[in-house]
Amino acid sequence: MEITKHIGEGFGKGELYNILVGLNNGLGIMPVDGTTFYVSKTGNGTTGLSWENAFSTLTAAITAASAAALVNTNTMNRIFLGGGNWTETLVALPNHCEIIGVGIMSDGPRINGTSVIANEVSICHIYNVQFRTNTAAACLDMSVGAQGLWLIRCLFNNTSGQQTTVGVDFGDVNYYNKIIGCTFMGNPSMTRGIVCNGAANAFMEIKDNYISAITSGIEFAAQSGTYSDYQCYIRENVICRTDPNSSSQLAVGVHIKDTQSRTDLMTIHNYISAAIAIEDEGTIKANNHIGNYCLMAGTQTNTTIS
Repeated sequence: MEITKHIGEGFGKGELYNILVGLNNGLGIMPVDGTTFYVSKTGNGTTGLSWENAFSTLTAAITAASAAALVNTNTMNRIFLGGGNWTETLVALPNHCEIIGVGIMSDGPRINGTSVIANEVSICHIYNVQFRTNTAAACLDMSVGAQGLWLIRCLFNNTSGQQTTVGVDFGDVNYYNKIIGCTFMGNPSMTRGIVCNGAANAFMEIKDNYISAITSGIEFAAQSGTYSDYQCYIRENVICRTDPNSSSQLAVGVHIKDTQSRTDLMTIHNYISAAIAIEDEGTIKANNHIGNYCLMAGTQTNTTIS
């Protein structure tokens, strides 16, 4: 894909060209064949089809993109989310759509509020967006599941002093999801980083993330299920507890609760500091855990699980 300089200038957003080039080079973002919508603090809140006419809320853009996906079911739409703090309660994500944050992370694009997604999302890719909660709720709650949800270079955290339960919480029926290059952190640390609750979690990729948590970094919570961790890949993550309120170590790095001895996920080249690096409540398949570098039980002995 070639991105020419006039694209950024045409959007009237000075940094957009560089952001697109960076995202394309590092993440393989391709052109969309649907409609592009815009969200900005300075737009007039009308059509959402340009920066000048940008929507004033992400919710409005999601509604428009969802409607567009119903009309043209085989196209991919796109939302550019401008910088700033967006205090919204998200209850839906769009199908067949990318959401790309184009502001700097320290000042947004930041979603401040509860994000409990009520629709079963299909093919939604989110880049460079911060999800911050000021309650004990999950930063992003995918309670009814998702298929093809990508979270790329996003930040999940809490308001300082607020204990958050989970960074990203998946319900049942999850296929082909990716969490790549994201950060999970807080003051204090969240209880659990990434949690897959349902009996169907298949073909998930969790790669190159930084996860600071208290109880578990990554958890497959279903105790039984045919596909509770089927062909999921956990690679090159840093999983630990860096909590300014405590010197305690993370309890479990990767926790697999399926008791039916069907562990089908793989962990590869992760750096884990936890009392228990990888806990499988069924029968662990040693050949599925390759080259993980683990600091366990607060000792000074580094162990490579391979």
